[in-house]
Amino acid sequence: MAKGKKDKKAQKGKGATEGDESKSGGSKKLLIIIIILVVLLLAMGGAGAWFFLSSSGGGTPQTTESGPPEPAKSDAVYIEFEDFTVNLDHDHRRFIQVGLSVLTYYPETEKAFFNYMPQLRSRMILLIGSQNYYEVRSEEGRMAFRQKVLEEIRVVFEENGVKVDIDNVFFTKFVMQ
Repeated sequence: MAKGKKDKKAQKGKGATEGDESKSGGSKKLLIIIIILVVLLLAMGGAGAWFFLSSSGGGTPQTTESGPPEPAKSDAVYIEFEDFTVNLDHDHRRFIQVGLSVLTYYPETEKAFFNYMPQLRSRMILLIGSQNYYEVRSEEGRMAFRQKVLEEIRVVFEENGVKVDIDNVFFTKFVMQ
């Protein structure tokens, strides 16, 4: 009787071990399937991202044979002029103090500004001094004046055969008296 009880316990022990092995084998298979699915999803996501982000579907940039390549655009660069203090419109009783800042996204333009700064400052002094007090005191007059400043800067570079890309001109100081 003692021997029969031991055999039953041994069989129960073997059955429990075999059941545990079959359960862990099933969970291993499930884990492998989940890992494979995750890898496939990541691969499909990467392929989709590449497809949507690639330029013109081919992944290689198109080159044009019609001229030199466009300059590389970078972060915004603000080029500051030293403040200008000038008598207005040949009327020595009134003066204007103007601070200017120029916006560009091209490093080549920034280099050109520093190379031609004395010529630019001279032209700005002449332009600012030629303004009429009554015209530039209104908002419309200041906007027109700002446009003249932008045009004058471009003229200086064109006269010197330098191509620049200026996006905007801002007044950082504007005082009239």
